[in-house]
Amino acid sequence: MQEGQPHRTETHLERLASGVSLTRWLIGGNFALGALKILVGWIGQSYALIADGLESFTDVVTSILVIAGLQYSAKPADEKHPFGHGRAESVAGLAASVFLVGTAVVIAVQSLREIANPHQPPAWYTLPVLLVIVVVKETFFRLVARKSREVSSVAMHA
Repeated sequence: MQEGQPHRTETHLERLASGVSLTRWLIGGNFALGALKILVGWIGQSYALIADGLESFTDVVTSILVIAGLQYSAKPADEKHPFGHGRAESVAGLAASVFLVGTAVVIAVQSLREIANPHQPPAWYTLPVLLVIVVVKETFFRLVARKSREVSSVAMHA
């Protein structure tokens, strides 16, 4: 254990590694969900499903930020950072939050534009796809919430 980093034990680093592992798995899952949502939304003329697909791709970006923060925060102390790099995780969480808020604003503005221009109702099959996706996303949320508590990760929690 390095001086100035009492919380960076081997067990903590192992837990961070398991957080990174879950986050990598979620990147693939969110990418697949995003592609499915956009494809079904485009074919079924569901602009809400397309917007939700874009939101899934933002989850991919925020997951990459979380991984970067977790990995950088695990670096040992050095001359420039005598107390370690632990705050990088908080910075990654903040960056992920800002990115999500920005994306939400863009989607909200586009939604208002779509409301102003009436469209045909979406195809019937977009609803069952959406219901399955809601279940999958809830599962993702619960996995991340549990893992963020296990590894005490503010970046994963964000």
